[in-house]
Amino acid sequence: MTLQAPAIVDVRPSGPKLAAGPVPWLRGIGVRQIRLACGLIMFSYIFSHFFNHALGNISYAFQMAEVAIPRQMFQEILRLIAELRPQPPLAPA
Repeated sequence: MTLQAPAIVDVRPSGPKLAAGPVPWLRGIGVRQIRLACGLIMFSYIFSHFFNHALGNISYAFQMAEVAIPRQMFQEILRLIAELRPQPPLAPA
C-alpha cells in the first residue's frame, strides 16, 4: 500500500494577490518530479564517487585528474548563478 501525496498543482490561490505569487512556475511541479530530480542527483554523485574509487585502483594520478572535473563544473555553476543574480543599481557619480 502506498501513500499518495498531493502535488503542488492541487493547491489553489484564494485571493487576487496570491494569484500572481512570487514563483508561479512552482505550481506545476509535483512530488514525483521532485523525487526524480533528487534521485538523479544522488545517482550521479554515487556513480562519480565509485568511479573515483575505481580510478584510484588504476593510478593515483588518474584519481586526482578525475577530482578536478567535478570541481570545475561546480565552480562554473557558481559563476553562472553569480552572473544571473540581479545586480544593485549603480550609485550616481
